Amino acid sequence: MHTLKTAITFLAFLVLGIASAFSLVYIYKLISNKPSAVVEQTPIKVIADLPSYLEPKVESVNSHIPESELRDRSISFSLAIAKVSPSVVNVYAQLQNRNDTVNIYGSGVIMSQDGYVLTNNHVVADATDFAITLVDGTVYRARLIGRDTLTDLAVLKIISNNYATLKPITNVNTNNVKVGDVVIALGNPLNLGQSATMGIISGVGRSTVDKVGYQDLIQTDVALNMGNSGGALIDIEGNLIGINTLIVNQAYGQQVSGLGFAVPTNEALGIMNQIIQKGYAEHPYVGIQTTLMTDVNNINYLVVSYIDPDGPAYKAGVRLGDRVISLNGKPLSQVNEFFSRISSLPLGSNIVLRVNRQGTTLQFNVQLSSISDK
Repeated sequence: MHTLKTAITFLAFLVLGIASAFSLVYIYKLISNKPSAVVEQTPIKVIADLPSYLEPKVESVNSHIPESELRDRSISFSLAIAKVSPSVVNVYAQLQNRNDTVNIYGSGVIMSQDGYVLTNNHVVADATDFAITLVDGTVYRARLIGRDTLTDLAVLKIISNNYATLKPITNVNTNNVKVGDVVIALGNPLNLGQSATMGIISGVGRSTVDKVGYQDLIQTDVALNMGNSGGALIDIEGNLIGINTLIVNQAYGQQVSGLGFAVPTNEALGIMNQIIQKGYAEHPYVGIQTTLMTDVNNINYLVVSYIDPDGPAYKAGVRLGDRVISLNGKPLSQVNEFFSRISSLPLGSNIVLRVNRQGTTLQFNVQLSSISDK
């Protein structure tokens, strides 16, 4: 009996011992696993705090951005175009060629409230019948005031009983034009109606190959086509910087693109005013063209690249290849600078031209003549 009690007591303590051991192990696991539980919750908290843009819901991204703000973030020249558009017109000319009627179309710019329109000489050609269409579709008759083949400019006048409805150009930029500036051409390409194309200024002071040596054209890579002639070249603020005049599609037997030219507004305005006053334009004529060169020290200089054997400069002693040092005592470093100084002088003026010829400095007194379409 005593042995049985001893066995039962032993078993009871054994069970209690085992239970205590399990309890200690359980408590130890709880204690040891508590930090790891916190670590496991941390990523869950971070994921919950991630921005909502990870969710593929586009509407939730833009829903809080005002439409006006979205438009401000885009690039648009619509305001500049809208400012100038009412001043740019389609020009239509009609002429009789033997037994045929020839219709010519182009563009123009209303320059004054009383209806004077600048366009290209090759648009009006030898026509005697003219019509002008505004961007809103209004059609006017027009008459030719005069033209200048040397700059390819012409002036028409709208025939109307109410000039107050016209919208002449009001913003003109005559001297702040740089290579790389973004520009826009407005005109009537292929007679499709008023259209806008964009590009940059590729060069300034470009020359034509005519006798007068007109050398102040603006070169652009704007897309120009038949019908753009006479239209507006504007900057991104809607300022008129030139009248589109020349498109080069082929040179040296090769097809070319991105070569368009415009007469700067300061020159165009001077020609227009002369035509309005006299019916034609006169130009101071020196009889040379120059080309911009750069020496080994990266200094620009001008070289006489064309000389008219019947012109004033040749008669005074200037020769092909002379390096131009100064005009009336002022140095020159740009082609358009030379032309601008000549064109601003009165007809018949005397100029002092200093040149370098094979290391020798020479000075010539040249009396400017005049050339015109009179």
